[in-house]
Amino acid sequence: MTFAIRDPGLSFQWARTLRQSTVGIVVHHLDAHWDVHRTHAFHQSLGWNGIGYNYHIAMDGTISLGCGMEFVGAHTNPPAGTNDSTIGIGCEGRYHSIDRTMPDRQYNALVWLIRHLRDAYGDIWVQGHRELAATACPGQFFPLDEVRTLTFRKSEETQVPVIAEQRFQSVEEMPNWAKSHMEALTTTCAKDGLPILRGDGAGNLDLSLDMIRLIVLFERRLEAQLHRADTRSAPTCKQRKMLIQWGK
Repeated sequence: MTFAIRDPGLSFQWARTLRQSTVGIVVHHLDAHWDVHRTHAFHQSLGWNGIGYNYHIAMDGTISLGCGMEFVGAHTNPPAGTNDSTIGIGCEGRYHSIDRTMPDRQYNALVWLIRHLRDAYGDIWVQGHRELAATACPGQFFPLDEVRTLTFRKSEETQVPVIAEQRFQSVEEMPNWAKSHMEALTTTCAKDGLPILRGDGAGNLDLSLDMIRLIVLFERRLEAQLHRADTRSAPTCKQRKMLIQWGK
């Protein structure tokens, strides 16, 4: 079962901070029937940079980027520092009062997203907000234990086709913020005899948006390491390859 991750094009008030480690996923309910744009606007009205969740999942199963896969969110505090090393997923709904059953499509989207993130970050833990802080979130009717089985529900509702996740076959198709990094990992390093991203052998890279974000994050970390070492030179292809292999 495959879902799309939609980029709603949110604008943030200042530069977001890259997360340096990822140890877990914190699941929330919004305690509201708001889409990602209204949630974003509400959080900004509180003086925040923007939506505090890394992802937003609507009741119809639509998965939207919140503050983004690789950035520090604002969803669980206290305990202090939790946001710095976790991914927050906000699910539309009021699962402590009105909504007593999570729709199959929203449930399956949540399970798919958690599986997707664990593919990227490894065997990280999954907890509800209430397990980390004094709150009822994600609500008494939220199927938290079922979610942690990472098992899809099978019903007539879930047989409705869902859109496959967008895949990028070439650097030219990718977002502008990724092109220079990905160009270095393909064309530039290929000229140096050390192509890092080879694709399928026919010139197709076949990368998801989240995988591109992760690779760019590794690139930025390498650049930051060189900067701290007071080295002005660009990362070499050998350094890039070692860092990405370590990240896997």
